[in-house]
Amino acid sequence: MEGDIEWDIERDIEGDIEGVMEGDIERDMGDIERDMEWDIEGDIEKDMERDIEGDIEEDMDRDIERDIERNMEGDMEGT
Repeated sequence: MEGDIEWDIERDIEGDIEGVMEGDIERDMGDIERDMEWDIEGDIEKDMERDIEGDIEEDMDRDIERDIERNMEGDMEGT
C-alpha cells in the first residue's frame, strides 16, 4: 500500500512537471510567434517607409531637374 501511495505521488509529480513544461513550451512558442509577427510587421513598415521616401525623393529630383531645364530654355530664348 505504501508503494502504491509513493507510486501515485511520483506519477502526480511527473504529471505536474510535464504539464508545467508543456505549458511553458506553448507559452514560449506563442511568444516567439508574436515576436516574429511584430518583426515582420516592423520590417514591412520600414520597407514601405523607405520606398515612399525614395519615391518622394525621386519625384522631387525629377521636378527640380525639369524646372532647371525649363529655366535654362527660357533663359536661352530670352537672350
